[in-house]
This record gives sequence, C-alpha cells and structure tokens, in this order.
Amino acid sequence: MKRNSLGSSIASALMLLAGTAQAWAQSDAPVTMPSPAAAEAPRPEYKGPTAKEIIERYLEVTGGRAAYEKITNRETVGTMEIPQQGLKGTTTMLQAAPNKMRMRIDLGGFGSQTTGTDGHDAWSIDTMQGARILEGEEKAAMLRQATFNGELNWESVYKEAKAEAEEEVNGKPAYAVTMTTPDGQKSTNYYEKESGLLVKTMTVAKSPMGEIPMESAYTDFKQVDGITMPHKTTISSAMGMQIIMTIESLRQNIDLAPDAFAMPEEVRKLAESSQPAGEKKE
Repeated sequence: MKRNSLGSSIASALMLLAGTAQAWAQSDAPVTMPSPAAAEAPRPEYKGPTAKEIIERYLEVTGGRAAYEKITNRETVGTMEIPQQGLKGTTTMLQAAPNKMRMRIDLGGFGSQTTGTDGHDAWSIDTMQGARILEGEEKAAMLRQATFNGELNWESVYKEAKAEAEEEVNGKPAYAVTMTTPDGQKSTNYYEKESGLLVKTMTVAKSPMGEIPMESAYTDFKQVDGITMPHKTTISSAMGMQIIMTIESLRQNIDLAPDAFAMPEEVRKLAESSQPAGEKKE
C-alpha cells in the first residue's frame, strides 16, 4: 500500500533530503534500526486480516473512496526540524493528479533543497550538490511516491502486499503489511489495529550516500475536506538523525499556476546539455 499520499510524499522528499542532511548534520550516535526486509526471524503464525482487508479499512476510516476522489491537488506549508543540530526551516509542497509534485525545503543559512517531478522527469536541486536529474531507482521512487491519491489504486503501484504479523507500535497492536514494488523494493507499513490508521513505515531510502534504513512515524491526525491525514511526520534514520515535518497549512483543490510543476531552468539546461546533438527536449 502506498502510504497516505500526503504522508508518503513528505516522507519521500525528506528521505531524498536525508543524504544531504546527513552531511550537514553528522550524528555521533548511530542507532540500530532493522531493515523492512530483515524480518527473517521466525514469527508467530499470523492469523489476522489480509493485506487488502487492512488497506480497505484504512481507506474507509480516513474518509472513504468518494472523499479521496474529490481531491485533485494539494498545497502543504509547514516547518522542518533537525533537532540534534538545532536546525529549523520551512517547507512548501505542491501535489496534483495524476503524479506531479514539487517540494522546497529551506534551512536558512544551511541551504535549501527543491525536489519534484512533472510526471515524467524527476529532479533535485540542493545547496551542496546543485542540480541533479534523478535516474534509476531514485527516479522510480519519486514517481511512485508522487502518485496522487495512490490509496485508491494501490494494486497498480505495488506488485504484492502481504500482511505478515501483528506487532506493537507505541504500545498499541498494529498490523505489519509488507509492500513490494515491481522492481523489488520493499517497505513495511504498520496499521493500528484499533483505529485502522497508518502509524509507521519502515523502508530503505535511496540517496547519493547509498541506502539508508528509515522509519517514518505519522501522528497528529486531522480531517481536511473529509479526509483524515497526519499533520506530523517524524523520520528517523539508522545514522541517528531525525527529521520532523509539521504541517501548518493545508489547502486542496486550489488554482495552480500553469508552470507549477515545470522543470526549473537550471535542471532544464542540465537535461538539454546531456542530450545528443540535434535532439530537443519537449
């Protein structure tokens, strides 16, 4: 299951930021964090609901399919913190159907990062690495996470969903559902048994620094336009860093500029310079 489209897009963008942020904010206290695919230890036999039943319940408790289908775009404004380093900045994210997204994070004197996709190309611009056109697994992950209202068609986003265990998250029982993408990438979502809400995701972020195990925790759920969404996302990495995103303003079905998701000029120039002579990017 794709995470809640808001929570997942935030998490995806912050994970992409993680490689840069680790360079800004090296921690001397690495932590041990299991990989989502590392659940190799024997578990008690699982006898709970199927993955599809868990996911469909999640859709229902967060507003239902009809409510999701009414929303075609979203603007999210908030703050981002890296507590270990005392850093705090601002974030602005735009999303639109079917799979467009643009997010800017500004950490003041420590620089900024903008990531996005127009539904075809994916890119990143940050203070340390400059402009980059995302390719391979990074691009695939960005396009997948940018799928708007992916909750409604999760079966087309993932090739497999499997409910494997019942575990405790924050002292409450939750169903662990492992999701596998067409290219074999795995993540594990945890749906609270009582509420049905998605409260945690374990995954591995692909970054310029390599693979980074990450845990995303979703809290502070609020209803906006009939859909219940997390307004706080806390991402913890295996390297001991935390990134906290808190939403302060959320608007949906707004008027967006025609070029809201257009490739930035410096990325466009980079793309053109990498093309064979005589070809022109549309």
